[in-house]
Amino acid sequence: MHIAVPKGKYLERVCAALQDAGLNVRFPHQRHYRVSIEGNVLTTVVQAKMRDIPLLLQKHGFIAGMVGDEWVKECSLENTLVRLADTRIYHARIVLAARIGVLPPWERDQRDSEPVTVFTKYPHLAAQYMRSHVIPHEIVQIAGVAEAMLSDARSIGVVCAETGKTLAMNGLCEIETLMQCSLCLYVVPWISRDSAEWSFLSRLLERFPSHSHELEP
Repeated sequence: MHIAVPKGKYLERVCAALQDAGLNVRFPHQRHYRVSIEGNVLTTVVQAKMRDIPLLLQKHGFIAGMVGDEWVKECSLENTLVRLADTRIYHARIVLAARIGVLPPWERDQRDSEPVTVFTKYPHLAAQYMRSHVIPHEIVQIAGVAEAMLSDARSIGVVCAETGKTLAMNGLCEIETLMQCSLCLYVVPWISRDSAEWSFLSRLLERFPSHSHELEP
């Protein structure tokens, strides 16, 4: 069984949560991307970029993954993958952000038809939002920090904010919240409830600290 976990700043806390639940996950080095754990079910835990984890679950043989709700929705898989547990590792918001004092696009002079530029790591979420407001726009997908790109009244961002401190430090503010999100344990929908993998995940969840899950009886 393959389980994907997010590489980067959340990895240590994810591994600690799995260890608390009885799965002894230890990566020897930050560039050591997979570890295998012997047990009733041979489990391989793989580090991956958060944005890639929903796709690994969709069609690349992974059974489970710990990933942010925002990335599942960005991949349009929120109605496909099964959300088993909120890990309580982070809670955040996907927000529309702009420079302090900049009016939201829908409050500007309607005679101004020049499109706004939306910088984001979440082009699908951004496109859904902008279409719902019928606002002329251009979406620029970036791999870096969108907050650094918001330089004038015609640039806005769709970004992930936990506390809002980064926005404030950069002279930005939240205009509107698009969605609430958490780091959660997701599984594929076709896993059999009679399988050894499902039994393993059920036992894991029973020991998950402060878990919140929707396992069927």
